Amino acid sequence: MLERTWDRSILILALQLPINPGWLSAALALLIGGVGAVLLARARGGVQGTTLTAAWAWTLISWLGLVGCEVGIGIFQELNVPIVASQWRYLATIGMFLPMLAQLGAKRKHLAVWQLLVAGYWLALCVPVFKSWFFGTAGEIDPGWAWGVFLAILIILGLLNNGLTRFGPTALCLAVAQGVMIYPYLPWTIAQVTTGGALLALAIVLLGIVLASCGWPGPREAIQAEDRAWFDFRDRYGSFWALRVMQCVSEAAVRYEWGLWLGWDGFRQVEIAGSDPEFREEVHQGVVACLRKVLGDFVAPEWLDARLPPANPKKAGMDDIEA
Repeated sequence: MLERTWDRSILILALQLPINPGWLSAALALLIGGVGAVLLARARGGVQGTTLTAAWAWTLISWLGLVGCEVGIGIFQELNVPIVASQWRYLATIGMFLPMLAQLGAKRKHLAVWQLLVAGYWLALCVPVFKSWFFGTAGEIDPGWAWGVFLAILIILGLLNNGLTRFGPTALCLAVAQGVMIYPYLPWTIAQVTTGGALLALAIVLLGIVLASCGWPGPREAIQAEDRAWFDFRDRYGSFWALRVMQCVSEAAVRYEWGLWLGWDGFRQVEIAGSDPEFREEVHQGVVACLRKVLGDFVAPEWLDARLPPANPKKAGMDDIEA
């Protein structure tokens, strides 16, 4: 019991770091934000040719919103302009969940419609602030404990989706920063996030961006082209879509009797597929055609060509396979 109270006290102290809003806090936020924006701009090439360009755009928007919030609060406080900091921080905090939601809908068929749903989600969760503005009520907002629990669930889902990929450290940094920002809205808390706590969250997110930009940890090595393509897709799209692709490919392997299956760690042979070289080549062509069909819902042909052998034009019969 004492240990739990001690951990909670440490977290509250971290959220209330003694930094007053002003020119210094605005400059620190601007410095952190500038470094993060440059790294995110450089990361644009990493999602080229995929449906993750929308998730990248939401990432940049949410980052600029989080940074702009702290810069604005610092400047307004220095100029003695009345501002309810908690309301603006709440709007920026909700934006931190947009990239994960965009990732979950990163399928070409409904990509445009999904972005409208992401924007609608942001507007819906911002209702407490909009109500405060509409009714002219001042002071701190209280969205309710159910709101906070829902945001906590989203943090857990985001960590589960990306925590097992090579971008797990970045996902962990994001989850911690999100936890820092939504802490005041959880049912058992009373402390508010101060300027110091918000700058701490910015620094933690920046650490995650730096880790991803440096490529740490690096991609998993694989000999087969099919495994390399699978690892690249799995790490970028997360567990949700990875599990769906695993299911589709494994079902195709059973249907066409390839004698193998796709797991989290790549393709595995589960039975002797025969020693006939012609048969093994037939299986290989089938796997390549299946991957091209399933992953084609997410990535461009150029992305596939850079990772997989050319498909056999005579290989057909997989039109019904879809993630």
